[in-house]
Amino acid sequence: MRAFTNPWVLGGTFMYATSLVTWLKVLSTMELSLAYPMVSLGYVLVMVLSFLFLGETFTIHKLLGVAAVITGVMLIGYK
Repeated sequence: MRAFTNPWVLGGTFMYATSLVTWLKVLSTMELSLAYPMVSLGYVLVMVLSFLFLGETFTIHKLLGVAAVITGVMLIGYK
């Protein structure tokens, strides 16, 4: 029972529920073929946040990977 009342668990559950509602809203307004590639931007966000909050470093390989992800999402979303 202590695990379910842990603030981190409650916060994580709230964040997950929020992302679920947001994802359902996105899917109701966009085509899946356009919306799903946007999920890969999460990798970019994780890299930036890990740099800011955890002190991780950028390497040339990471930056090239991020550039490839962003380029891919832009190409898929381009009309």
